[in-house]
Amino acid sequence: MHPLIELIKKDMVPALGVTEPGCIAFAVAKAKSYLTSKPERVVLSLNSGLYKNAYTCGIPNSSHYGIKYAAAFGLIMADSQKGLQALEGITPDDDRKAEQLIQKDRIIVKLSGISSALYCQATVYSKHEECTVTIEQSHTNITSIRLNGQSIFHNVIQNRQDTTPLIHQYSVKDIWEAVRSFSEEELSFIQKAFDMNMSLFKEGLQSQKTVILHQLYRMNENTIFS
Repeated sequence: MHPLIELIKKDMVPALGVTEPGCIAFAVAKAKSYLTSKPERVVLSLNSGLYKNAYTCGIPNSSHYGIKYAAAFGLIMADSQKGLQALEGITPDDDRKAEQLIQKDRIIVKLSGISSALYCQATVYSKHEECTVTIEQSHTNITSIRLNGQSIFHNVIQNRQDTTPLIHQYSVKDIWEAVRSFSEEELSFIQKAFDMNMSLFKEGLQSQKTVILHQLYRMNENTIFS
């Protein structure tokens, strides 16, 4: 597979809702999965970019939004096996349970630092256990898991500040020539992504929650051109 196609595919992972709440729920659910007793509370540590992007994001099938609710649903019902679709299947009962967790201050959120480099650390506590899952660089890239203070998984990663991003290694001419050499079959996944996004767009037109979509639609004279 050509490196450019691989790069695009890695950046086009389907998610249920916005990726940032999905990342938070995935981290919490993953940590929860290692506990043998009932999880009771969560402490999150997020970089500023993730914190900002998740702060006002709506949660699919819920009347709630934001970081704390993403973590609460991660604790209550999220399935880490589903990755960024971990929040699939929220019910009204889950909504009520999440509200109770928030009201009891069982979800604590901290800022790890001012940075655009993705960082999400979720520690889930039960009465006698704790598990910490750390995610870095991309929304499901687990770099560390610690269970009751002991490391059970560790993945050493390069410092991205010292590494030139792959896309920067190509000139515009390089990209243009590569694209012209790709077969239709190699690029078919882009059509699938377009179809998914168009379906989401049409669904959004039917919802009053998608405020920005409706504003852009009005600004475009209620015309769909792309």
